[in-house]
Amino acid sequence: MEGLKKAAYDLYLDHNDVEDSADAQVQFMYDSIYNIESLPDSVLDLMSEDKGKSDIVGHGNIEKLKKVFESGSSGEVAEAFMNRWEKPRVTHLDRRLEETQKRMPFE
Repeated sequence: MEGLKKAAYDLYLDHNDVEDSADAQVQFMYDSIYNIESLPDSVLDLMSEDKGKSDIVGHGNIEKLKKVFESGSSGEVAEAFMNRWEKPRVTHLDRRLEETQKRMPFE
């Protein structure tokens, strides 16, 4: 994580009094999509006044992620998560799909 998401994650850790861990990162990701109001109000200070908590991920991205999580193949989920939540500088999509295939064989 970097940028706005990293800053929001750090506030999330402080607010929930937890240490950085894989579990905390997964919970933050889940809350940023499915339980956005559970994010601390302090995340709003990271953005301009016209933005809301959903702008950490982007409202359109949240809705598209929910849809693909519900009905997409494991490959579609991996790609959507990368493009809509992680937004890495270098995607390495081939590596991500290969690892996903090992853990969750494509339908």
